[in-house]
Amino acid sequence: MKRHRMTLSADRCVQITRTLCGHIVLVIRSHVTATSNHDDSSVDANMKYLTKMV
Repeated sequence: MKRHRMTLSADRCVQITRTLCGHIVLVIRSHVTATSNHDDSSVDANMKYLTKMV
């Protein structure tokens, strides 16, 4: 029973973490896009790297 509860909470933590990471990525993306439109290639590369980590 305890093990089952642990897996549920672990899944929940992963879900929350992914949601937070996604939100942070969106914030960073909008901020970077607002500040520098000329540097799109490096931004895209960074986003791909971040999404791979998530």
